Amino acid sequence: SNSTACQLLVSANTLEECILLQALNVPWIDLKEPRHGPLGRPELPLVKQFANRMTSASSSKAHWSIAGGELPDWNPQA
Repeated sequence: SNSTACQLLVSANTLEECILLQALNVPWIDLKEPRHGPLGRPELPLVKQFANRMTSASSSKAHWSIAGGELPDWNPQA
């Protein structure tokens, strides 16, 4: 592959969307929750399901990321 080529990143906010994007061989899948802002952190149960699916042997070879949320949402005391 050409390391200088741009690759498509598609955001998903449900497990069903992630499965569809894998089936379409999207090179980058980003899990986020737009209701929580542009960098909206998704709920933990969905993060676990998504990470399990993306790391399973039967999953696509897509790269993936998970939105961490907006800076004001981070609470170092939590």
